[in-house]
Amino acid sequence: MRRIAAVAGVIAALAAGTPAVAQGEEVRLLLESQTIAITPRQDLSIRVAAANAGDEAFRNLTLTVSVAPPTQSRTEYDQALALGSVSAAATTTREVQGSLDPGATRSFQPIELALGEGAPNANALLPVTVELRADGGFTPVATLRTAVVHIVEAPQAPLNVSVSFVLDEPFLRRPDGTHLDDVLERSIAPGGRLDSVVGALETVPVTVTLVVAPVLVEELAAMGDGYRIARGGEMETVAADDPRAQAAGQMVERLAAVARTPGTELIALPYASPLVPSMIGAGLDRDLSEQIRRGRDVVTSLLGGAPSPTLFRPPGSILTSQSLEPLRRILSEDGTTEALLLDAASLASPTGLTLSPPGVALTGPGDTGMVAVAPDTNVARRLLDIPDDPRLAAARTLGELSALYFEQPSVDRGVSIVFGEGDPVDRALIEQLLIGLRSRPGVSWLQASSATRILVAETGPDDPDPLPRRLRAPDRVPSFIDSFLQGLSRSRDELAALASVGAAQELVDQIGTNTMLAESRHLLDESDIAQSYLAAVTRAVDAELSKVHPPSASTITLTSRGGNLPVTIRNDAGYPVEVSLTLSAPRLRFIGGATRRVTLEREQQAFVFRVRAQTTGRFPVNVVIETPTGKEIASSRIVVRSTAYNRVALFATIGAALFLVALWGRRLLPRRKS
Repeated sequence: MRRIAAVAGVIAALAAGTPAVAQGEEVRLLLESQTIAITPRQDLSIRVAAANAGDEAFRNLTLTVSVAPPTQSRTEYDQALALGSVSAAATTTREVQGSLDPGATRSFQPIELALGEGAPNANALLPVTVELRADGGFTPVATLRTAVVHIVEAPQAPLNVSVSFVLDEPFLRRPDGTHLDDVLERSIAPGGRLDSVVGALETVPVTVTLVVAPVLVEELAAMGDGYRIARGGEMETVAADDPRAQAAGQMVERLAAVARTPGTELIALPYASPLVPSMIGAGLDRDLSEQIRRGRDVVTSLLGGAPSPTLFRPPGSILTSQSLEPLRRILSEDGTTEALLLDAASLASPTGLTLSPPGVALTGPGDTGMVAVAPDTNVARRLLDIPDDPRLAAARTLGELSALYFEQPSVDRGVSIVFGEGDPVDRALIEQLLIGLRSRPGVSWLQASSATRILVAETGPDDPDPLPRRLRAPDRVPSFIDSFLQGLSRSRDELAALASVGAAQELVDQIGTNTMLAESRHLLDESDIAQSYLAAVTRAVDAELSKVHPPSASTITLTSRGGNLPVTIRNDAGYPVEVSLTLSAPRLRFIGGATRRVTLEREQQAFVFRVRAQTTGRFPVNVVIETPTGKEIASSRIVVRSTAYNRVALFATIGAALFLVALWGRRLLPRRKS
């Protein structure tokens, strides 16, 4: 197997911009545009701007562009960017009219450079230096270092470069739909994270991998119909015709269009983005499995694309060695062998390698480990090299990818770049990165690919086994608190009770969504909000079961010792409901039993219990309606009045009366005289 890195060689025509000045220098050169690749028929063209953050004016300016001999390794490329090259294969200098005043930013005309006799006779990566000098070339002012790829013959095996974007925003919303922050509003606004990623993919449609949080898409779709947000202690209602709500609805449509773009690979995160180690550590393996299934269903439904069945992204790229084997077992339940898509920081760097590490690694022990698409650490670092000059960062990243390509230019292999959750994104950087990966017949040495293509490139039949790499322990893996787990167990009992009466599975799943949301990684440190979702389950189940009504208070008269006791139940649920009906009374005997399992098929339904009164009088009968699982739905009390004589008591009374009559009669009879 072989290693992968990130993106391609140098950067293409950039729309001019004015990035902020930083980097600790008073004057900085900023890259505006650069030729993608030079050939014997195409020269280097580069355009820069200069930003002066100091209080000194610079006059009599010159710009010098020099191209160094080819770098032979990634180490040489790194040194060329840091220190420059000691020699030049070609160079040109041009005078610049005017001055660079304090606080000013000047954009210079492009400089053209032909390599001529200094051109290498093979494909190569060439360091490029642009230097601004003042005072007729005597005073160095600023330097910019980048690279360009020289192509003499068509590359035979372009490096497969997978760029993955993880779209998942913090979830902070009450069960009633009220948003507690404006993260999503800012993300979909111009220049926001979601807008930047989607906008770049719309502008430069190449093969990419899109990792989507299902709850994020659901939230955006719901916001499109209007929403409420708590802002500064006040509650604001955003109507459906508000531009912010419209932007949310449009973002779903834009995401769906990108997801359906030919070449886009789609990966669904588990539904509410729960942390895998937290779920497995709490024994919630079945919940995690359901989160994964629901996530794929939601993404398919809302975006219209089928998520990859062979790649799994742990939310936050957070995984532990203890959770790896249970996760592998969960993912293999459907018979599909799945690989992980991780961030560069999630895996320890291998040691002792001559070449760059392969783009696919084996995490965990042999037969229980998992294959992972592993981004290249140096490529990931290049993307963050120059945050104030995104075009130059893209150019240097493309150069890093090119250096990786030239390690083994005839081998089919790949490299992964992952813009993970929370990673900074810049639209200009993404666009220039993707431009560098666009196919150019006869010239392309880098090829935009999906993450799955990396697996194919690195795990072919002629490749060695994946290189084992250790999972780096996360800085922190929060756990579910005991009270939450107890509440989660009660919520499951509530849902089981609702399912047992015959409620539609769709309704049970809808209410059960609250338990999934409560498990979100975004709520692990928001226990009050998480608990409120569990409480919402109880309220929703109780509201549904309350549609079953016990008999109203009434009095029923029994004129004989045995009789029928009618019990009328009302069902407003709109579907047949199965319940357990239990009657109890101290002086009634229920012939055939006091408890029955009955199905309420009509709006009102009477059930008759055969009873036998033990005595006369008035006495209460308790009526209790429960789910088949034993959860009480409702109860009421009716009164039974018995007017029947008790035979034993009647005979005793008659006997007593006859005895008294006989006694009195004896006293009235005359006695014999002695």
